Amino acid sequence: MVRELLPKLVYEFYAKVKKCAYDTSKPLQFISSEFPIMQCQCASYLLAFHIFENTTYTGIDLVTGYVSDWEGDEISHCWLEVDGVLLDITSDQYNILNESELHSSIINCRPFSPVYCIDIDLSLHYCLFTEKSREKLDREFSLFTPDGFTEWKAEYLVVLDT
Repeated sequence: MVRELLPKLVYEFYAKVKKCAYDTSKPLQFISSEFPIMQCQCASYLLAFHIFENTTYTGIDLVTGYVSDWEGDEISHCWLEVDGVLLDITSDQYNILNESELHSSIINCRPFSPVYCIDIDLSLHYCLFTEKSREKLDREFSLFTPDGFTEWKAEYLVVLDT
């Protein structure tokens, strides 16, 4: 039942983050006006706040993947996974970045959707990126210090107020 709520939550939150990122009257600490470029980890943390606030999920995985070129340079990307669903609100950065900054496998998969809320098995993420790390997020965001939690929660509330 909760799983069916995910697309609505993710698409609505993406729209709020995007609007807020470009609204100079609401300066954000963790999301810049360059959104979605280089914002995948920060946007994923904020999206996790949103999922926790609106569902009964107790854990969400923050996954970091990478693709390497033949010179060993890495391009990394972050997304969330919960209940067998991959959630990503920054993939469209790969439509914006110059080809010279990207691996050919990423270029060949253009255009990217601005939002992915898809069964993990159906996503292209694992075709492009090798998993580098997986971080378990809990409802209390115990990976943050109390001050860090307060800062992230404040940013989340600014986004919601958009």
